[in-house]
Amino acid sequence: GKNSHDQDSSLFGIYSIVKNFQKIGPFDEGDLVTHENVKSVDQLLSQDPIYNVSGSKYDKLKTERKNLEMATFFKDKNVDIYDVEYYHLCYLCENAERSACIYGGVTNHEGNHLVIPKKIVVKVSIDGIQSLSFDTETNKKMVTAQELDYKVRKYLTDNKQLYTNGPSKYETGYIKFIP
Repeated sequence: GKNSHDQDSSLFGIYSIVKNFQKIGPFDEGDLVTHENVKSVDQLLSQDPIYNVSGSKYDKLKTERKNLEMATFFKDKNVDIYDVEYYHLCYLCENAERSACIYGGVTNHEGNHLVIPKKIVVKVSIDGIQSLSFDTETNKKMVTAQELDYKVRKYLTDNKQLYTNGPSKYETGYIKFIP
């Protein structure tokens, strides 16, 4: 078998950080949203499905899609959702007080789960020099950028003080996914 560092058996995430990283909107604003095996019940416009799922602050969830083609791909299918909620400029309808929004974060439920979670190698570079590497994992065959982004940032926040109250030694960063 292949080990977790073989390119064929995992995705590689490279998170490069340079000095003085600032907090980034959606990660800082909301909580993690995870729901499995749900189907949209409505939509806003042609490309924003709405799900009747509940979290601590919402009972409806709108998933914004880049285009109609992406929205159509998941229409009438059972899906899994993994993303971070946001509320600023999240519009569902006039009476939707307990609603939240996410950007994407949706995968097919059917046929997309692994019995053994897949390890994903994350290589972290600071100022262009690789400084550490760690593994994260997913139980999905097809994983979203939102899930990987959340897991990488969570690890870096918990273990490397990526986000702090007050000045940070990190200013900018990006995640690059290499299949």
